[in-house]
Amino acid sequence: MKLLRSMLHGSSSRSSLGKRSFLAVRAFTLVELMVTVSIFVFMTTLVISKYGNFNQNVLLTNLAYDMALTFRTAQTFGVSVKAADDINNPCNQAGANPFQCVYGIHFSSSVNTTFTLYAMPITSLKTYYTYPALTGPTGSSADIYTYTLRNGAHIDRITDQSRTHSIGSTYPTVDVYFKRPDSSSHICMVDADGVNPQCDAAAGITSVRVKIVSDSNPDNYRTVVVYRNGQITIEN
Repeated sequence: MKLLRSMLHGSSSRSSLGKRSFLAVRAFTLVELMVTVSIFVFMTTLVISKYGNFNQNVLLTNLAYDMALTFRTAQTFGVSVKAADDINNPCNQAGANPFQCVYGIHFSSSVNTTFTLYAMPITSLKTYYTYPALTGPTGSSADIYTYTLRNGAHIDRITDQSRTHSIGSTYPTVDVYFKRPDSSSHICMVDADGVNPQCDAAAGITSVRVKIVSDSNPDNYRTVVVYRNGQITIEN
């Protein structure tokens, strides 16, 4: 009888010990919980940070491609036979041939978040300011479409290939236009009164560089380059 009790007691003790050991294995200490939460917070912060940078990179790339496509649209319209749609456009005014239009892109240093696609009669001076019917850089009858950079980006700088000419106080506007039958671009840095534009090879300009920069990170940018031969590229 004593032997039976001893065996039962031993079995019960081993069972209790096994349960305690099992519970001890399954439980977490406070230190382990803190380490686990810290790792989770770190990984979450890292993913969010990387996502933000990735999102900004995608945004800048899309903006650069939109600008490049607008240049390409002006080139296509300028080289092909594209009539001006707006009846008030200078190309449709008396004495003008609506199928003989110059199409260009206009930039102004006074507004670093927009650029404008415009049309001019091919027989007139081709820059945005120099046609007599125009009164200012925005809202004129030559405007076809004004593109606005959104979501925290702006045009930081516009220069020629050697940075001899730069949009600023001396040349507050830049025009890049295309006209038949040549697919090459015409690049003009235009002075404040619009009377003496510095254009093309005569001014030593063989390309123009438009730098788009993130508002939150000046080191994050894309550059749209238009060459005199009509080539359009995007650089990081």
